[in-house]
Amino acid sequence: MIVDSASNAVLQAIMAARQRAEPESRTDGPSGRLVAYVSEHTHSSVEKAAIAAGIGQRNVRHIPADAGFRMRPEALARAIRSDLPKA
Repeated sequence: MIVDSASNAVLQAIMAARQRAEPESRTDGPSGRLVAYVSEHTHSSVEKAAIAAGIGQRNVRHIPADAGFRMRPEALARAIRSDLPKA
């Protein structure tokens, strides 16, 4: 797919990810259960795309990065664990 801007590319990518994670969202709408994990350095277009895709601003997690701007895996793992339902 060719799009006219990085913001549109981000929106298309998030919509594709939402469709993959929740195929029923195409007919029923988003469930509100999805979470997006992004680097603390992520461009603001990612959060805006998550809002437009129905994921919601509250469901975007900004994960700390190291000095090389890489998402810290241990911080990502902690964030995911905190989002999992408690057994």
